[in-house]
Amino acid sequence: MHFRILAILALLMPLLACSAVEPHEDIEFAKHFVSLFPQHNTAEIEKEFASSGDHDALKAVIPKMIALYPPGKLKNISVTWNETFQTSTGSGSQTSVLINLIYEFDGPGDLGVRIQTARENGRIVIENAYFQPLPHALVASNGFSFAGKGPLHYVVLLLAVAIPLLMIYALIKLWRSKTMRWRWAWTIFILLGFFKFTFNWTTGYYSLSLLSLQLLGVSVLRASQYQPWLVALSVPVGALWVLYRQSTRHDDPSRGF
Repeated sequence: MHFRILAILALLMPLLACSAVEPHEDIEFAKHFVSLFPQHNTAEIEKEFASSGDHDALKAVIPKMIALYPPGKLKNISVTWNETFQTSTGSGSQTSVLINLIYEFDGPGDLGVRIQTARENGRIVIENAYFQPLPHALVASNGFSFAGKGPLHYVVLLLAVAIPLLMIYALIKLWRSKTMRWRWAWTIFILLGFFKFTFNWTTGYYSLSLLSLQLLGVSVLRASQYQPWLVALSVPVGALWVLYRQSTRHDDPSRGF
């Protein structure tokens, strides 16, 4: 019994992995940095950048970034993505954080901000900053629509519905079986999809990841209202194997699984 519990926990490990702690200090610093632009506070903006940067180029680009800051009243600031990683330096390595933010205004457009922070002499500094105007028309262009979509879009949508249903059907067959052993282990195997096919609903582009596990075999993600919907599909290996065993009558308790 203890061996079975350990085996089940081992299969659950991909699902129990904890997500990284959000870098709140860096995010708040990034927001403070952006707040200097509507004030046209060029001197304070320059102070927040890392000392290793090209200061002449920095002085030239800051006025352009100030001009990109939208007019109107700021309604909301949202963090759409952040990632902490290690970068190599001459003296070793240091921690950097990439942060994506969206600033929403009551005017004709919003502002996308991408910032990379680092540590310098014990304080947070800006290594890179990028401003992107976001016209409200982008919301409509990246919406979930069938207008102008091809056959592949419909195939992806059909599979996004069929894969979870196949897993549920395999679970029903598993738990109705009178001879299948290790049902909880098989349940976990059924609920995991292997590999990942990621489809961009707006552009129709897709990518394939061979080293990936996905719960229920399907995910639908959108980083923000300005980003396209991404539909990710995985192969329901466990569900297909259980259904194959049932159909070929290999469901024999003497075979272990």
